[in-house]
Amino acid sequence: MVSIERAYTYLERHSEPLYASYFSCRFLGGDRGSFLNLLASCQNPDGGFGHGLKPDFCLPASSPIAVTKAFQMTEALSLQPQEMTSGAVAYLEDCFLPERPGWKTVGKGVNDHPHAPWWEYREDFDGTVIDRSWGNPTAELLGYLHANKQFVHRLDVDALTEHAVDRLVASPDMASEHEAFCFISLYDHAEEEQRKRMRPVLLDIIRRQVTLDPLTWGDYVPRPLDFISSPDHDLFSAVEEGAQAHLDYIVRTADEHGLWEPNWSWGQGQYEKQWVQAKENWKALLAVKFYTILEHFEYMGGDRDEHRDHH
Repeated sequence: MVSIERAYTYLERHSEPLYASYFSCRFLGGDRGSFLNLLASCQNPDGGFGHGLKPDFCLPASSPIAVTKAFQMTEALSLQPQEMTSGAVAYLEDCFLPERPGWKTVGKGVNDHPHAPWWEYREDFDGTVIDRSWGNPTAELLGYLHANKQFVHRLDVDALTEHAVDRLVASPDMASEHEAFCFISLYDHAEEEQRKRMRPVLLDIIRRQVTLDPLTWGDYVPRPLDFISSPDHDLFSAVEEGAQAHLDYIVRTADEHGLWEPNWSWGQGQYEKQWVQAKENWKALLAVKFYTILEHFEYMGGDRDEHRDHH
């Protein structure tokens, strides 16, 4: 049963304070200063973020992928803490790889701390499996730099964004929906001319990648509103066909606390104790995601006349 209040009661007890605070700020008027203090405790002196901010690995050191999580959270709350943001931008400038050109997800130190198997750093190709996809996290990070250009001093964000758009148009066959999510994030921050070039490509990618069969949605598959979370988004037509079913599914699968379990795990024998806590933190992040979707659609269940025909 969906219930923001019941969800928060659970999260306050079981997820770490940062994630409960994030949920509270997003839906219950929580103390944003307190949230920012908790987020700041995950920021390192180099300006990057670590300390388990990305719940699927516990690396205390900074990583570009953890920086994406910090930006996702502050943007969701419409916050732009200047000192924190300028530090994160400086970190991204410091660890930019010109030969890529862009960022890899995380350094080899990730292997020294509990982590999900897909975050294992592999010597054979000098990265994680995620690093096989150029756009994850580079496209998303370019979007955040676009939004925070006043703090960028050493990178040509416009030229790099043009490179990303050219790359998208030239090679639209993405192996992972996560790379598509990153390009959608870039699209949301890009200039109008860039968006015009990206739009038809992204519409096609989403239509090809989205899984419309609700019977498969319990598996780790890209569902309609994972791509586009609002009917007002100008890429919404790509997922419109499956949106109503996905809304019904979200409401139907909420547990007794008004929360959702991650539909993935670290696997048997993979840091099981740490996964128990990571899962509780993921519940908070998933709750923000799903309640935001329900809010965007003004939908908290199938009890209104216009929804009854869909059940």
